[in-house]
Amino acid sequence: MVRLRPLFLYDPAMEQAWLEDQAAKGRFVYEYKKLYACFWREEPKVVRFRLEPVRGDTDRPDVQTQEIYLELGWKYVCSIDGSYRVWRCDDPEAPELNTDPQVQAAGYDYQQRQSRKTIRFLAGFWVVVLALLLGFNLLVDGYFIREVESWRPMVIWLPRMGALLGMVLVLSFAAWRRRVYLKALNAGVPQPHRKPYRLSQWMMLLMLILEWVFLLSLAAGVLYGNTPYQPQSFYEEPIPAVEMPELMEVEAIRWQNWHTREQWWTIQSDRENKGLLAQGKYYDFYLPWEAGRMARQIAERDGLLPLETPLVEEAWYLETDEWGFQNLLLRKGSRVIFMTYEGAESLLENLAAFAALLN
Repeated sequence: MVRLRPLFLYDPAMEQAWLEDQAAKGRFVYEYKKLYACFWREEPKVVRFRLEPVRGDTDRPDVQTQEIYLELGWKYVCSIDGSYRVWRCDDPEAPELNTDPQVQAAGYDYQQRQSRKTIRFLAGFWVVVLALLLGFNLLVDGYFIREVESWRPMVIWLPRMGALLGMVLVLSFAAWRRRVYLKALNAGVPQPHRKPYRLSQWMMLLMLILEWVFLLSLAAGVLYGNTPYQPQSFYEEPIPAVEMPELMEVEAIRWQNWHTREQWWTIQSDRENKGLLAQGKYYDFYLPWEAGRMARQIAERDGLLPLETPLVEEAWYLETDEWGFQNLLLRKGSRVIFMTYEGAESLLENLAAFAALLN
């Protein structure tokens, strides 16, 4: 049988108490996995379990150590995650394995060294990742635009970031409790062999839920696709678009992500062949400086020319004679609108209407 194990790593006394309570119910541990422990059935009895920190890179103690401990009444059971060895004693008269708190604390030296190595590795890894993300953002053309136009909505990003934050908080709490435990041992203060473990079990369950939320959010991010364009009549609120009279009804998609409160993408097609002749993109950013950055990067990408107008804070325009396309880009505060159009109308003559959409 299996049981969800407590988040014992910050205090072995909790794990010891849990194992002893399981034995009193006739369940005796024989193996540990990442999230649970495996038990077999025996006659219920009062036994002692002790967790001894691994002092080297070998989980299982050597034969000589096992023989010495067995003479003292302690039998090796299994190891836990390369961190602890589990010993069991059925003799209530047998002496404790370790009674000197400072000697017990010294047994954690190897774990502490490995922990520091892991922390340095993770810190270095995240520095590299952040440097790459910053480099992509600053140096790779169009990377920021692609991020802003990402279809991943807040309903995917918020659970993912919340799960990560929750895991960090739980692990930080565990690390703090472990430091308190070792500090007491180093000060020569004996620590109890049993402590309440209910909170620890709830923390392990919470960690399991957070891991699943994070994994499901990753899967949702991969599977989530953009919704189809809907006709103007589908939406109750007005669409931020200027309708070109010679084209068909405006169709739109609306969504948000962690850059924008709201995005509207609109299209209008020719009445005869339904070819795409007008496309609009409306962005409402959380941060005005991101709106300015987005507008400038679009203008640079498409070669748009600055346009002087008192109606907005920044404006660009370009008409391509060869293809007959007009491009209009406007920014005011945290809002940006970008229009691409091929037709008989003049976007500049409709400049006031487009600027009004940013109010």
